[in-house]
Amino acid sequence: MNNINKITDDVVIMLNALEELTAVAIKENNASPNKAGFTNIQDAMGIGIMYSLNSSIEFHLQRANEMQLKAQANYKNSGSATWFGENEQRERVVVECLQEIKQELESLFKKPAVNIATSWADLRGEVKAIEIPLSDLNDMREKQGLSPLNKI
Repeated sequence: MNNINKITDDVVIMLNALEELTAVAIKENNASPNKAGFTNIQDAMGIGIMYSLNSSIEFHLQRANEMQLKAQANYKNSGSATWFGENEQRERVVVECLQEIKQELESLFKKPAVNIATSWADLRGEVKAIEIPLSDLNDMREKQGLSPLNKI
């Protein structure tokens, strides 16, 4: 567990560094700052990491289940399920490790001092959502040849 804490802390350090790097580039090049949570590099990469972990967990869990079915079929045919049983065990160990990393990251990302989104839904919350004025949106839409938006 100590290694997982160290790795997840390093992930947060990396995400903070990437966000700071982009903020410096924006400032040095006199570009407009981010005005919406979904454009924040730190949040987007945090969400990407969580998505990758979920995908890996699902993949390895599916492989473990396939290996279990093969082991059962092998056992019926030859009375032995050793080879596939070892593969199944390895896949389940990988799933457990990835789940521990994911849980630790979710917990760490939710801490107020860290505050990194774990899903796109997080960006809709009061804390992450930054309102862009309708006039700014309509200016952008006008430049793109689109009709203006109206308040509802």
